Amino acid sequence: MNAVSTPAPGPVAGTPAAEAAPRRTPPSYPPDEASSRRRILRYAVPRWMIEQATERRLDGDWRGACAAANVDVTFDLAGLAREHGGAVAAAVEDDLLHLAPDLLRWHLPRVLAGRTTIRTGQTVTLGTYQGAAVRYLHLTTPAMVDGPQRLRLSFGRIERADRRGYHRHTLHNWTTLRHLWDARHTGALLERHGGGDRPPFLNADGTRRAAGELPTADPGPADPPARAEWAALLHERGEIEAAFAAVGIAVDPSPLELRWGAAIEPLPVLERLPLALTRLEPEIRLLDREGFGRRFQIPRPYRGSLLLEDGEADRRTADPDRRRRGDLRHPGAARGVLAAAPGPRRAPARRRGSRPAAPAGPGRALPAARAPRRSGRAAGSAASVPGPGAMPR
Repeated sequence: MNAVSTPAPGPVAGTPAAEAAPRRTPPSYPPDEASSRRRILRYAVPRWMIEQATERRLDGDWRGACAAANVDVTFDLAGLAREHGGAVAAAVEDDLLHLAPDLLRWHLPRVLAGRTTIRTGQTVTLGTYQGAAVRYLHLTTPAMVDGPQRLRLSFGRIERADRRGYHRHTLHNWTTLRHLWDARHTGALLERHGGGDRPPFLNADGTRRAAGELPTADPGPADPPARAEWAALLHERGEIEAAFAAVGIAVDPSPLELRWGAAIEPLPVLERLPLALTRLEPEIRLLDREGFGRRFQIPRPYRGSLLLEDGEADRRTADPDRRRRGDLRHPGAARGVLAAAPGPRRAPARRRGSRPAAPAGPGRALPAARAPRRSGRAAGSAASVPGPGAMPR
């Protein structure tokens, strides 16, 4: 997940909530990160780079557009056609002609913690192509935090994509996130970040909405921006269970007991995750349709992770070997189950008194979600969500 939630304003002045709740810094949006993100938004992709990359892309010069955005291309289409066939080369070329490398650079994950440079050692998959074997159009980020910010665009295998246990924080699948790099799909950016006729917390002209214009009650699904604002306001105020309830997800706050060390309280973990709550279900449905499975993980390094499952899968089958996690139940036709899981250096946890559960029938609570035993998309493990509906700052 490469975008994070909009910092929500405090309670509306003059309301009981404003009088009862002291002003607080949202845990999911600490000041040092806010400062870094403001500098990224303003300076990470300069105007000259945007103008030159756009001009060359519109002229059909995709290599020139990449050069303008400091992206080094490591292949040529003629060689690609000889090795993988004309059909694959044509498909890759079609994507390259619409690649907006300046936009791609803007959305890449960043180091943060006071820095603005691109996160090192990341591989971002842009497209998948089936020839004699599956090959990928992918981008690699720099190797050093303070070194040159040049990127590498390659075509071929990604060995880590086929290896069990690759680190879940280094490989990103953006094949379903074309609005982050494909000029043909940029119109979807607003919807994918919780907007409708305007972005959340902003007016249609881009100006910030006043506190008095923000919702003071659940506006319902007919107004996506207002509903996203309402859920974000609740979340940023620390009303975690109410925030999830606003999008139809019930939170089980039971502590998660570790084999050693103190138990993990799910609510503080969820409070620190910068989520666009209204986008969780649509993104999971999209990934399901695209064949990514029904188990997805939103990683949060060293602070716990979120595991999402399609509840329909649990209604059909029971897994007697799975470990129990705190579950969040979505009471819909295709139910989403989420769980707070310990971070990558935590020991596996088990719910107190947990036992294998039978499949939940209609009207019954879904069984608890399971925790991944390994990172990555290895068999039986959870896949990292390719940027599930987080809202931009």
